[in-house]
Amino acid sequence: PEVRHAASVDDLVRRVQGVVFSALSMINAWYIPRPPWEQIEPDLNRAGLAMDRRDEATTLVREALQLRRQLMPYLYTAFARYALDGIPPVRAMFLEAPEDRRAWTCDAQYLFGPSLVVAPLRAGETSREVFLPAGRWHEWFGGAVHVGPTVVTLTDVSLATIPVFVRDGTILPLARVTETSGPWEIDPVVFGDGPATGELYEDDGLTHGYRKPEARTWHRLAVDAGTDLRVTTTGTGAGRLFVLAETVRRPAR
Repeated sequence: PEVRHAASVDDLVRRVQGVVFSALSMINAWYIPRPPWEQIEPDLNRAGLAMDRRDEATTLVREALQLRRQLMPYLYTAFARYALDGIPPVRAMFLEAPEDRRAWTCDAQYLFGPSLVVAPLRAGETSREVFLPAGRWHEWFGGAVHVGPTVVTLTDVSLATIPVFVRDGTILPLARVTETSGPWEIDPVVFGDGPATGELYEDDGLTHGYRKPEARTWHRLAVDAGTDLRVTTTGTGAGRLFVLAETVRRPAR
């Protein structure tokens, strides 16, 4: 879960995209004075020379890191489930579909939280077969819908695209990307046309108070076919990290 170096711009972008969908997301570039998306060659970086594809690399790395930031409330909730219930936020596909033998051979894809299937690509790869468990799944990039259990073949995947699939009927609490560190504004986004559910966990974000059950706050999210969000909250609600919008957004598909 760490990017230290890359052999090319494509390699750098694909490594960052993989790190964005890992438990710990880190770019460790302490040994060069300028960020790697300006120059990946260490000697040229130290000489202050930008590479030819700097603008492209900067844009694609920024998009990946912004996606990670959007997913932070979702991840915060997934890690709370890990701490309290022992459910890993990143887990192998056979734990989701143990009855399907195809899930036991997937070594390049995984569940990321309860609702995302991720299959990162490496530099030079433009195609991938992805196993999807039972249910309907929405492509994050592009919006195509697939019905599982099935194996989807992706072709001509652009460098800007990460193979990510969202479970139908999911409400994802996505953070608005800002440059401030105050309470995060959350846009609940629904994948699918019908009813959907989700959850959002928060505590004070600073102390070990979460160890006391009464200090934990859980928001159960629900929506019917419309856009009015129903929220059922348990816990104190003190020290809030997030501010939820009152309506959901359904992406155009």
